[in-house]
Amino acid sequence: MDVVSNGVLVDLRGCDGQASQRWTVTNGTILSTVSGQCLDDPAWNDEPRTQLDVGSCDGGKRQHWTFLGPGTPASPGTQTSPATATPTTPASPPTTKPATPAPTRPAKPTTPATTAPPTTAPATTAPAAPGGSLQPDGASGNWAMAFDDEFNGTSVNTSKWAIGNGGSVNAVTTSSSDVSESGGDLNLELSNSSTGAVVCSGGTNTPCGGSTPEGYALPVGGFAEARIWFPGSGSSIDNWPAWWVSGADWPAAGEADIAEGLGDLTVNYHSPSGSHNQGAVSGTWSSGWHVYGIWRHATSDDVYWDGKLVKSFPTDDNGQPEALILNVGSGSNAVFGAASDVKVDYVRVWKPAGT
Repeated sequence: MDVVSNGVLVDLRGCDGQASQRWTVTNGTILSTVSGQCLDDPAWNDEPRTQLDVGSCDGGKRQHWTFLGPGTPASPGTQTSPATATPTTPASPPTTKPATPAPTRPAKPTTPATTAPPTTAPATTAPAAPGGSLQPDGASGNWAMAFDDEFNGTSVNTSKWAIGNGGSVNAVTTSSSDVSESGGDLNLELSNSSTGAVVCSGGTNTPCGGSTPEGYALPVGGFAEARIWFPGSGSSIDNWPAWWVSGADWPAAGEADIAEGLGDLTVNYHSPSGSHNQGAVSGTWSSGWHVYGIWRHATSDDVYWDGKLVKSFPTDDNGQPEALILNVGSGSNAVFGAASDVKVDYVRVWKPAGT
């Protein structure tokens, strides 16, 4: 196998001993020694003539391979590769709503496959599995996982999340029928101009009502992060979606809008002293997967998008824990039904290790 096309695509070529044809294999992961990246099946399938590439090692299932043994043809052609592998795929394909375009995204980190490789290779660093070894995207320090939902089930875990039904938020009445979990995602839909969706974890006096015995509210010192797909086009975000944290007795305990669609995707803060809009962040944030996080300090908040600090602002709330909230309401660039779906890959919260 040879890394070609500007070091991204992978092809089968005659063996020439160059660095681009050298690979190491560890725990089902095939690492290119020339790029330091992992062999990747971007389409996540086993169809003949699938184009492979290399990408940043993220532990996704599309980067885990099951070795069939030496001498097995690598492709329908006549060339063979030093080690043959096929992607490990889920036992049953995820289901999606028929009208929803299937977004292409890296899979979540998973525990490496246990199938042993046919040859011994130098050790490489394996991607972390979900759990205490994962760290926030962008924030320094040593962290311990305090809350995690990967949304890998077939229905929302109502011990972790309350589902709004009949309340009002972002100019809509919420409906539990607009909330679903499938295909590894939490899905929040705007079914029409007056009916939307909200889920809440931890805290009290939330727009969801109810209680979440296994939920979590973000304390001072904690870091909350979600990987989200917002519908829209270019810099324009459809409807009025948001990923936010909010305390009891609003606005006394504060509200931080980590990512709020107001035409553009913005960051905002509300407290007893009023609304403190932090504005938009330049870039294309619609119709793609991005990671949005917040590090809550005693007198300030830091907001990270895709691991980069994009906003830092002073806070003056009372420091009470803030519930985790995701919703979609009616706003700019109105889109309804499946095309309006806000998709959430995971929500993770950390606290400083040892606390």
